[in-house]
Amino acid sequence: MMAHFAGSLPEKEPITERLFHVLERKSPFRNFKNTIEGSDYRQAWFDFREDAWLKHTKEQIDAIIHLYDAILNEKVYGEEE
Repeated sequence: MMAHFAGSLPEKEPITERLFHVLERKSPFRNFKNTIEGSDYRQAWFDFREDAWLKHTKEQIDAIIHLYDAILNEKVYGEEE
């Protein structure tokens, strides 16, 4: 998610290259947090992260519903045959 955020920023921004660099180093989570905390992109990161988690959660719910529908249809149609 952090790499996706860094990739969503304009390439010309100095922070973009810096974020990719800290993600390649030791302790990438801490270094990313420290870099974002002191930047103008702090709120953008929080918004991006929230949207990504909402999208991920929706995809998981949709997958569960799809699986449930498939199981239900299999039982219904399997019993009639």
